Amino acid sequence: LDVTGLIHNQDYRTNLRLVNYSDAEVWVPLTAYDKTGAQVGSPRSVKVKGQSTKQLNAIAEWLGVAEDLAPFSVRAEIEGLDIQAFGTVVDNLTGDSVLYLSSFHDENQIWLAGVASLTGVNNSQWRTDLWIFNPTQEWLPGEIEFVVGDDPSESYGFAWPTLDTQRTKQYLDIVSDQLGLEGTKGYIVLTGEDGGPAPQIAARTYNLDQSGGTFGLNLRAFGSKDLLQPGEIGYIAGISNSDDQAVGYRTNVGVLNTDRDGWTTVRITMYNLDGSQAAEPYETNIPPGKLRQFDIFKMLDLKNI
Repeated sequence: LDVTGLIHNQDYRTNLRLVNYSDAEVWVPLTAYDKTGAQVGSPRSVKVKGQSTKQLNAIAEWLGVAEDLAPFSVRAEIEGLDIQAFGTVVDNLTGDSVLYLSSFHDENQIWLAGVASLTGVNNSQWRTDLWIFNPTQEWLPGEIEFVVGDDPSESYGFAWPTLDTQRTKQYLDIVSDQLGLEGTKGYIVLTGEDGGPAPQIAARTYNLDQSGGTFGLNLRAFGSKDLLQPGEIGYIAGISNSDDQAVGYRTNVGVLNTDRDGWTTVRITMYNLDGSQAAEPYETNIPPGKLRQFDIFKMLDLKNI
């Protein structure tokens, strides 16, 4: 299991969390790697009891790393037991955290929605950082394509440098600095070369405003096995909305049609905490390859929940 895109410096620290879903306790060997794929610090092992969680705070220091690391990766070597690894990047000033999951899809193509270089409310500036990582034992070539969400016919592609094993390539502010685009949002498609796997990725979209920005929103990548097929149902829990948009929380929903050739229809139903339906379902047609994002409470004509 590899957790990547992690940071350890004056501004941020990374905690590592191991979850053991099996009944047997297990010793988990942990090793840290810098962005070049070189091992840093000293490998150590930690015992995780059955059906329990073990958290290691400031994992870089725990592994004997004294210098700043941005980015770095941690590998947990597990065989035969049901273990999961998470990395939590914590803002040292605010205490806010972003959770990264070990999620190598081992598929030829993966999608990453919520990518932006955009001015938001209150003149906030949104941008996206992307880290790509090779967890395999082979060289990993391929291509990154940014697709404009409002106009899927407009896309920009480039090949990432062939990655050696354990190596990380970072693209800070990928839409603006790498592609030279401003005032746009959309999604990224990563495709492995010659049918090979796409890399494992970590990404965040965040706000540059010093008074309102934190480490940002973790963007989860999706492989074909994660996508909803016709007739299937997915759930989003923990959504919230406040009457006053200046305080509290609001929830936006993004829907991506990964099919570049055909339309798809999505029906969204909101439920109260007691399981009762909160409003009539909202149904919308998504054009081929298009990403749509909207305030779901406004779409359903709901107040605060």
